[in-house]
Amino acid sequence: MSDQSANNPSPRRRPGCLGCLFRLFILLIFALVAIYFAWHYYLDSKIEKRIAQLRQTQPILTSQDITDHFASLQGPNLTPYLQQQIDLIRTQHTKYKKDHNLKRSKNLYPEITPQVRATTIFPFLDRQIPTNFYLLNQSPPEPLITAARNYLSTQNQNIHALFTLPEHATSFWPADYTQGIETLLPHIGQIRETVQHLALYHWLAVHENRPDDAVLALTAIRKLADSLTSEPSLIAQLFRVRLHAQLNDAITLGLNHRVYTDTQLQALYKIAAPINIQQSLILGIQGENAMALTFFQTLHQKPELLPMLSERFSEKLSPALVFIYHHLGLLKLNTLKHLELSQISIYQLQQPHPDLSLQATQTNLLPKPIYWPLQFLTPSLSAGQRTITTSHQQSITVQLAIAVQRYSLANTDPTLPLHHSLPDALPQLVPTYIPSVPKDPYSYLDPTIHPENQYKYIHSDHGYLIYTPGNDQNDNQGDAYTLDGELGLGSNDGTDIVTPISFPNKNILLEQHPYATKAHLKKLNTKLTNYKLRIDPTLHEDLAEQDPDDNDPDQ
Repeated sequence: MSDQSANNPSPRRRPGCLGCLFRLFILLIFALVAIYFAWHYYLDSKIEKRIAQLRQTQPILTSQDITDHFASLQGPNLTPYLQQQIDLIRTQHTKYKKDHNLKRSKNLYPEITPQVRATTIFPFLDRQIPTNFYLLNQSPPEPLITAARNYLSTQNQNIHALFTLPEHATSFWPADYTQGIETLLPHIGQIRETVQHLALYHWLAVHENRPDDAVLALTAIRKLADSLTSEPSLIAQLFRVRLHAQLNDAITLGLNHRVYTDTQLQALYKIAAPINIQQSLILGIQGENAMALTFFQTLHQKPELLPMLSERFSEKLSPALVFIYHHLGLLKLNTLKHLELSQISIYQLQQPHPDLSLQATQTNLLPKPIYWPLQFLTPSLSAGQRTITTSHQQSITVQLAIAVQRYSLANTDPTLPLHHSLPDALPQLVPTYIPSVPKDPYSYLDPTIHPENQYKYIHSDHGYLIYTPGNDQNDNQGDAYTLDGELGLGSNDGTDIVTPISFPNKNILLEQHPYATKAHLKKLNTKLTNYKLRIDPTLHEDLAEQDPDDNDPDQ
């Protein structure tokens, strides 16, 4: 029996169900790990391939590219000198406020006596003070002129230092762009304050009939604006637009006062040169895309930053959801889609009439649970495009207004009314004052309807105005203001982009468009009344602040 048993070994015990499940579980884990790494490898490969493709046409793709680009520039940089003068102006302004006890408070105005207030209030540094008194056919109140003159006497040395600039090969502001969307641009606010001082200096120079000084101030403002020309940031480019708007307003002030000679007007024509729309948009888009890409790359390495982004987006993410976003590769999917859509925007800029709304539109159509970080970071490029385009159009209307005034100066006959010195049409300015009558392809998108698509010119015995329809593409005959008296700039509210130049004691806009212009003048009068009450509260109650919503000029 024993031999038989030895020759017949006992059968092997079959593994139980638990053992099978365990093995399957181990295999599943290995499979998931393999899929996990394969999925992330696939996404990384796609991202690297897309970046390599984009680098063939876009030299600036990441925030590090921006930093490397500025580090490679050779020659003296202008901005350290500008920064030094900006700091001196800010220091003196701080000292002035301290010396006059002009501390900030929760109230709109500091609690100081009217007598002190009358000597420490001036335009531009105080937004509540009107600057274009010529629209009311008035001169600025004497206390305002005196206050501006006394304050600028403390800043003249610092401001004059901006009139003569050192030799320089480049002009850019250093910033740590590797921080992505957290990049700080403190020079934006500093330039704003400095331009306010230069605008005040120009305003006083015009009213004191010092045209040479006025041109110097405008040249300095243009230099500060040009220092942002190469800055790859949509915020910086839009701020540059704001500086050009201030330039246009300042030039228009001097043209209405007719203080400039022909030589000075030629200098102003160059100062008013418009922004290059395509260049500004490319810089803005490259900067925004680079900062967004840097942010996604940072999130790949530090997914714990995602809840901070979500909090700014008014949502709450649990740690578990952050874990899922990171390990499922959803952040990399956002990166890949971001690169794809940014390429669309760059391509659109090469078209005659680019549609930069496509990036935002296609981003918003993506499923939000997956792509909401991308939807949050995508800027409104179409809004930026409209703003930059409007600035370009406004500058051209100012240049044409300068050319008309040059023509008027050359053809003025003291024995005849002033309007006899004006050209009958813009082609009369060619070629002495302008090379050709400029066209506006942005206001007239359909050349079959508007084959000429040129800037418009209206003149009368009240003055003249240059205009173009603007974004709404509707010709409103040079109406600058909405029915509520607000400046419209050619948006879809019945206004055009207008540069109006009136003769002394006249108002060309009031003649051409009385209702909307009266509404605007009423607002301007309200500002002037409020200023008078601030410096002399004992004025009659009839000067009390008017209801800003009551704009019916017939009342």
